[in-house]
Amino acid sequence: MNTPTHAAPDAARPSGGAWIARARRMTAYHAEAMDFIRRAAQSHPAIPDDVYSLMRLWTDADKLDELTLPLLEQLNAELLNGAGALDTTRGVSGYCADGERRIFYECGWALEWNGAFAVSVSIGVDEEGIFHAYTSGSLSQASRRLGYPPTESALQDALADVYVREATAGQFRPAIN
Repeated sequence: MNTPTHAAPDAARPSGGAWIARARRMTAYHAEAMDFIRRAAQSHPAIPDDVYSLMRLWTDADKLDELTLPLLEQLNAELLNGAGALDTTRGVSGYCADGERRIFYECGWALEWNGAFAVSVSIGVDEEGIFHAYTSGSLSQASRRLGYPPTESALQDALADVYVREATAGQFRPAIN
């Protein structure tokens, strides 16, 4: 007796999985991402193929929302007594490297307090399709690079480090000879 070597019909296969859901979410962002790139191209060297990296970035940001926002809310509640304000952004910026204008798409989460202090988490993708993740402080200019995508423990460690640097920025520092 011969055993068929072809795959089961679609109806017999279990549906989905994380990778299918991700592909579905990315595809759903296509029209919005194309519109965003058209607008970005008015002031930055954006190209239509950027859409694929941008759709992945936004999909990753949606997932990272579930991790990052609760951590920043906890930091705000437990270390700032609720005095901070959370903000999220998704945007594009340009920069020069080797004499050429380049583009960087990014998503960010920030916790700001006392008008000058802030800690933030950012993920982004450059024009070569390389994804980046980092935390930073505003006043302290502290920065910690993270692996991509960031894990919860790496994010907690980096946020703690940047928060301490930010919260103590501008305080008296003894001269070191």
